[in-house]
Amino acid sequence: LAVLVVAAGLGFLLATRLQHFITQPVLQLSQTARQVASERNYAVRVPKHSQDELGQLIDAFNEMLAQVEQRDGHR
Repeated sequence: LAVLVVAAGLGFLLATRLQHFITQPVLQLSQTARQVASERNYAVRVPKHSQDELGQLIDAFNEMLAQVEQRDGHR
């Protein structure tokens, strides 16, 4: 029973850390998207912390902002 409780506790701690690792960049991306939409400030960028799928999404988002910023700068 003690081993089960310890394993469950370790699983909970690991899941909490993993959730934080995943949700923080997603929340930062979401916050930046809201900022861009409300302020129309296309110069902001989301910092990239990894090369995984989330990092690729952030690269694509930042590239989209750069293209919109460049397009609007030529008007």
